[in-house]
Amino acid sequence: MKTTSCLLLGFVAIIAAAPAVHAGPTTPTRVTAAQLRSLPYAVSGIIWGDSLRPNYYVRGSGTVSANPRIAVSCAHVVFENGQWLQNFKFAPAYHSSAYPDAAANKTVLRGHWYWTGYTGGTSNSAFNNDFVVHYAYNNLAGGAYAGWQWNDSTSTHPLAGTGSKLIVGYPASDGFFMNSTGAFTSRYSSRLGHFFWNSAVKGGSGMSGGGVFHNVGGDWRLAGVHVAGNVDGSLGAGARGLNKGAYDLITRAISSSNNSTPVITTRTFSNTTAAAIPDFSTAWTERTISVSGMPATLTSAAVSCNITHTYIGDLEVMLTAPNGRSLTLHNRTGGSTDNLVVSAQNISSTFSGINPNGTWKLSVRDLARIDTGRLNSFSLTLGSR
Repeated sequence: MKTTSCLLLGFVAIIAAAPAVHAGPTTPTRVTAAQLRSLPYAVSGIIWGDSLRPNYYVRGSGTVSANPRIAVSCAHVVFENGQWLQNFKFAPAYHSSAYPDAAANKTVLRGHWYWTGYTGGTSNSAFNNDFVVHYAYNNLAGGAYAGWQWNDSTSTHPLAGTGSKLIVGYPASDGFFMNSTGAFTSRYSSRLGHFFWNSAVKGGSGMSGGGVFHNVGGDWRLAGVHVAGNVDGSLGAGARGLNKGAYDLITRAISSSNNSTPVITTRTFSNTTAAAIPDFSTAWTERTISVSGMPATLTSAAVSCNITHTYIGDLEVMLTAPNGRSLTLHNRTGGSTDNLVVSAQNISSTFSGINPNGTWKLSVRDLARIDTGRLNSFSLTLGSR
């Protein structure tokens, strides 16, 4: 049975006319600023978070569809070494060379739903289960979201027909800029169940999780997610088409976003053990704070520190989180000013979404001669859920 959803939008002014269609082959190219304000680009975005590997982050693409608080993507973006990763964020219509933590409209993703049969890998069987639905407790793209289509028949699925289609995502070859294949009419064919393959379209490395859209009367509706660009030694575009199973995951994610009430736990952790700061040395003076017992998703963070010194222009100060992410708090400014006191500096934008539990480290060094000082104390006020 074929079920087609209505196009539901928090605002409708961003709907644009369908672009010109070509038969392919086609490869992704960077979208324009004007496209970012229209569907499906305005509801497409980048997903990123922490890896199991130190100082390494993972990223992929996603689409706000069916509900303003959920983002559809592929499972292998959030699956690594047999484990499901946590602490992911989403930024709609992100388009920059800078790492997306700088996005003003980023949102912490609170959880996700996926098929228990997914175990990773690059087989047709794995790609047939390569689907995940993230949810948040607030709107992800200003209240807008794309319509969607699902079909339990692989032969009459929208991806299998000659209708106008396109893929939107973030290829690794183009920094953090959104790309699109443009519209194409070539058919996808079923490799296994609802894992479809199209040899006439080149999805591009890094496009994983990007929306595969089908045009219906001028409206771009999500019909699948891009999951592969190289299978069995052949280059093309693999997609996990939406079917009844995908519909069930989406409805569960919507329920999770509606039924969960955020409860924030806030605590302050301190280290008051003083340490001398050697003069004119590249070596760091370090003090640590061990954080434990906090919920796993950081929502707010502030740092305070007290340093006695007779020339703060000599100093460099850096804070490092348990996952290895660092923030420079002071970098040789202030000239001959005495003493550096940082009072409850808001650092949420850098560390929001990470797991706050573990060892936080404050590092200080004096990179010029004559003046000396002492690191007296530092503290963190953390909120998480």
